[in-house]
Amino acid sequence: MEYFVITVDGEIRLKNETKKISEIAKLELKFRNNPGFLADCITYLYHTYYYQSVFWPYALSQRKKEVCSVFLNNVDSEKFEEHDEVKAVIKELQKGSGLSQAERFYEGIKQDIEDLKEHFNNIKYTKKIKVDQEVAINVDGIEKSIRLNQMINIDNSAEKVAALKSFDALYTMEQKFKDIIAKERKSNNVQAKKADKTRIFDKI
Repeated sequence: MEYFVITVDGEIRLKNETKKISEIAKLELKFRNNPGFLADCITYLYHTYYYQSVFWPYALSQRKKEVCSVFLNNVDSEKFEEHDEVKAVIKELQKGSGLSQAERFYEGIKQDIEDLKEHFNNIKYTKKIKVDQEVAINVDGIEKSIRLNQMINIDNSAEKVAALKSFDALYTMEQKFKDIIAKERKSNNVQAKKADKTRIFDKI
């Protein structure tokens, strides 16, 4: 379903017919006395959650950051997301987007990759652990037992490697879904062209 229209000035507006949708009507009613914020909401919703946005190839967390940076003076995305009316419109956009199951899975994979990137960058090759135990030492030939209670550095490369393997698996999965989606779109384009030809002949 088409929800938005872009004016010659680049302004994002709701199509008149979509304003009749309950969730969208409630959003407009909620902020009818704050047209500036409503316009920002519409811009945010289009570029963050609408599949025709130029930011759609990005993961959701990236889209939020980029949209707020480019169009909304670096405002926090929570300024919009915190409102129930905005949340309801987001669900409506997701429901009416017409995305295939593969495209929906791909959306999740993109975000998983972004989350794993952040996690990977936060993993150090060594980590500190607290040691609290009795150890035996030799002092002038005499065995003594002392209590060791301190922080020490240990190797943490295994966790770094495990995260890298997970990233590789996700990246491979991402490529597979890209191929599936490309085939779906190619098939849909072929079917659409056939339908157009059928309609042409029906008119003759």
